[in-house]
Amino acid sequence: EGRDPGIRCSRWLDAAAQLSYAELRSRHIREHRRYYDRADLTLDAPGRSDLPTDERIKALRAGGADEQLAALFFRYGRYLLIASSRPGTQAAT
Repeated sequence: EGRDPGIRCSRWLDAAAQLSYAELRSRHIREHRRYYDRADLTLDAPGRSDLPTDERIKALRAGGADEQLAALFFRYGRYLLIASSRPGTQAAT
């Protein structure tokens, strides 16, 4: 195996293929929460959570206010970093 990522990925995929969707999903949620639930950002400020994100961004660009959008992006950024970097793998940079 060495450090060949193709071989490593094939082994991980073969192992995952032996599990049901429900088991894979349960493991993913449990593992993700282990990291995600460590921090949160709560702002006591107005927001437009009643709108889809693309509309919120357009409204902000047009001069509207949506301080809660910063908290949403904080959470999204954390999700992406957690999903792309795990112990034993390469760091997301």
